[in-house]
Amino acid sequence: MITGGIRTMWSLRLSAGWLAVVAGCCLLLAVPAWAGNVQDAVITLNHIRQQLGMQPLQLDSRLAQAAQAHADYLRLNRMSGHGERPGDTGFTGSTPPERAVAAGFPSRHVSENVYYSYGSAVREAGVGSKAVKALMTAIYHRLGFLAFGIDRLGVASSRDGQQIVTVFVMDNAAEAALCEQPGFSGYGSYYYAVCADAGKKVDAALWEQSARQIAEKQPDWVVWPADGADDVTPVFANESPDPLPDMAVSGNPVSFSVNPARVDKVRMNRFELRDARGQLVAARLLDDRTDPNHKLKAGQFALFPLQRLAWDQRYQVEIQADIDGQPVEIRQHFRTAHPALPILTVQQRGATLHVARNLHDFLLYVPPVADAPQVIESVSLSWRGIGALTHRMFDVNTVRVHMEQASARGEASVQLNAGYRFYLRTDR
Repeated sequence: MITGGIRTMWSLRLSAGWLAVVAGCCLLLAVPAWAGNVQDAVITLNHIRQQLGMQPLQLDSRLAQAAQAHADYLRLNRMSGHGERPGDTGFTGSTPPERAVAAGFPSRHVSENVYYSYGSAVREAGVGSKAVKALMTAIYHRLGFLAFGIDRLGVASSRDGQQIVTVFVMDNAAEAALCEQPGFSGYGSYYYAVCADAGKKVDAALWEQSARQIAEKQPDWVVWPADGADDVTPVFANESPDPLPDMAVSGNPVSFSVNPARVDKVRMNRFELRDARGQLVAARLLDDRTDPNHKLKAGQFALFPLQRLAWDQRYQVEIQADIDGQPVEIRQHFRTAHPALPILTVQQRGATLHVARNLHDFLLYVPPVADAPQVIESVSLSWRGIGALTHRMFDVNTVRVHMEQASARGEASVQLNAGYRFYLRTDR
């Protein structure tokens, strides 16, 4: 089984004269490996932001250096997450801000995402775009990439034969530039511990203005998936802290967030998702009041379908809200992904699926219904009349299978999670 994971969003919240650290969160997914070339990740992330009318992120060599240092540290020490321990091989700073400063970045107000994979995924050719798409399925991770106040990005990956680690570090140029100017002196409100020199005081009004400079260039609000987006991942699973702690699997959430630099107040009146037949999709709406982890801020909303979305289906998003007292209605659509392989759906335990003997690569999809695994944790194959069967995880409910030299009477048994069994039979 291929396993992978993501940890994301170490962020810094500011208040006059003090700085508080908000711990990160993590996501475990069955996802493809990182290929070692970060260009695909940057292109994909900026494409997503530009689909939403947002400014693209510009690469910063200092943030990339901080990202590389942490990626190497995690790989060398077989660790995950945002922390580092003094004395460990490759240590450059206990926290993301410390590592950014060590790399020469003038501001400590950085956020960090970490993506990792291991096991058989390391041997596969992968692309950075799939890593970004995996991060975008989880709401806390997604909102980090779609933050209105960032415009700089550093990305780096580190790999060996056992694991691949990729780190994203983000900040904005206006705050960094302010940290390079003379410090605040005199009377009034100020921030400290926000620049490389932790004792340096920064005028509060200038700092807030610098933060708004970036956000004011962004749209009033964004909805993801974007209008007309296709190849949208249909499933969400297993984020920590978990926004749906009572569910193992759900559909990829639809998010709506307003830009606090351009919008003062929003009231959500209706947020719905409909399938291709126009039927309402059962869903749970989270906001800053109903989010069980209290990570969503005012003006951030996430609509979670209570069941995994279907492959290759058109969905329509309908939103009605009052934004700064003005009614706004949004209608847009997106289409879920259709893999470039045939999909064989397992309808029930003990089912027999017929496979053409010349079909060498296909997907086995096990919908997460009551009598099936909600998440595939293990796969065991046995066969006769078939030269070889190999497999790898495609997503949490789907297995990719490669079949060689099948006869007209080939048979295979597939067992999932030590108990759920079904069968394959090759046809002429």
